Amino acid sequence: MVTLRGIAVFLLLSVLMVCMTGCVIEGKTHSSDVNTNSNVYKLSPRATVIYAGKYLPEDITVSVPAFEKSGALTKAVFVLQNLTDGNIVLEYRVEWKKESGFPMRITDAWDIVHIAPASIATLASVGDDAEAYSVIIKIRYPENN
Repeated sequence: MVTLRGIAVFLLLSVLMVCMTGCVIEGKTHSSDVNTNSNVYKLSPRATVIYAGKYLPEDITVSVPAFEKSGALTKAVFVLQNLTDGNIVLEYRVEWKKESGFPMRITDAWDIVHIAPASIATLASVGDDAEAYSVIIKIRYPENN
């Protein structure tokens, strides 16, 4: 026999599940958090991803980074997933910011990652200053492709 309390608990849990999962689509935030004129996605309060390529948002997803202290420095670990049925070669760069939002030293160097079809790549970056707090992850296809 179904009780009124059981129905209330079921409805409450259903609403909570929709609220918690309904705003995240394939590792990216809901469109209300996205600048529709660009490929800039706010993953979390501490992480933003910029897709510098027309098809990148359909080809890959980027997880919300996990942050941890590594001595006095902060480390961010995130996962790229290839959503295609072909090999992908990408260039990426992680730029760190202080908690105030002030950018830290930015390098022009890009790292390269190869991801097999339907596979993932785990990437890590360490802020080079004890005040490193948040990241901007920039991803693009290599310029010569």
